[in-house]
Amino acid sequence: MKGRGLPHSKKQETKTGGRTVSFASTDQNREELILPAPRKPIAVARLTGATERNPQRYAARTEQYIGPVGEPTEGMTSDESLWWHELASEFPWLAISDRQALRELCEMLTERDGYRGRGEPVPIGIRREIRLHLNAFGGSPSDRSRVKQPETEDIEDPAAKYIT
Repeated sequence: MKGRGLPHSKKQETKTGGRTVSFASTDQNREELILPAPRKPIAVARLTGATERNPQRYAARTEQYIGPVGEPTEGMTSDESLWWHELASEFPWLAISDRQALRELCEMLTERDGYRGRGEPVPIGIRREIRLHLNAFGGSPSDRSRVKQPETEDIEDPAAKYIT
């Protein structure tokens, strides 16, 4: 069994069905673990339009009730609560399952505001995490294009009467 020991094996990663799979390979054998892609929740599939593209894939699924994001969680500061309300109004598709990630984003935004208020530069790590959270919520134009907006009532534009 020479050549099959750890010194001769190397760890590799590959993408399979949306998951990273690690496996050890040697010259003589190759062990691989293949995992299925995680199921996309039906609500996410509706928002991204996947149910319209592949209706047969989602025909047998039922949707669980997911309520709105609601009010800020207990223990949040007043600044974090202000961010909560602002983000909840800007992203009306957020649901109760997004509460923890939204709280984290509110904490980071408040921390960023603290750095700015003191006239200090905002650490790049905080800026990066804020951007990642905002992208996950559909906060950039490219990410927002993948999210279907909820239906809204036709609101009259107040400036329309001045523009002919």
